[in-house]
Amino acid sequence: MTKQAELFQFITPIVVDNGKFFINELFQRKFNCDAPDKTNHLIAFYKSPGGEILPVSYTSFLPYKNIILVGGAMTDGNVIKKMSDKEKVIISSSGGIYLNMLRYAFDHFSGQCDAFFGRVNDPRALEVDLAAGFEETDYQYIVAHYHKPLSNWRKRKLGKMISKIGPF
Repeated sequence: MTKQAELFQFITPIVVDNGKFFINELFQRKFNCDAPDKTNHLIAFYKSPGGEILPVSYTSFLPYKNIILVGGAMTDGNVIKKMSDKEKVIISSSGGIYLNMLRYAFDHFSGQCDAFFGRVNDPRALEVDLAAGFEETDYQYIVAHYHKPLSNWRKRKLGKMISKIGPF
C-alpha cells in the first residue's frame, strides 16, 4: 500500500459545491473572513476511530480562464490533535495532508485546465508546493504546476496574466 493510500484510510479528499457549509468556522479562525462561495472546494475529511467525520484540511481550486488558481489552503490543528499517534505518523510519513491534497487535485482537475497557479509567501507552504510539483515563476510569490506540455513562451504568458490579478 502506498503512503497516500494508507493516509486515505482515515482522510478522504472530497470536492464539494458548498464548502462554506463545512469550513467557514475554520476559515474565520485562519483568515478572519468567510470562506469563498464560488470555487471548487477540496476538503479533506477525517474519520475518527469513533466514526466522527471532521473537515481537517481545505484548499480552493478556482477556475480562471484556462487555468486553476490554488489558494486558501489550511489545516485544522484542533482536528490533528484528536488523531492517534499512529495516524500522525502516517500523515508525516506521507508528506502531510496538504501535499496529498495537492496531488489528488492535480489529478482530479487535470482535464479542466492547462496549468495550476498558486500564490505563496510562507516558506513552509512553498516547500510543500514545490514537493507537490509546483515550480517558482519569474513573479514573486507565484508558483505554477504545468501538468501538460507548454512552450516556455506560453508559460511566461500565463505567469504574466496571473501576476496581474493580485492576491487570490
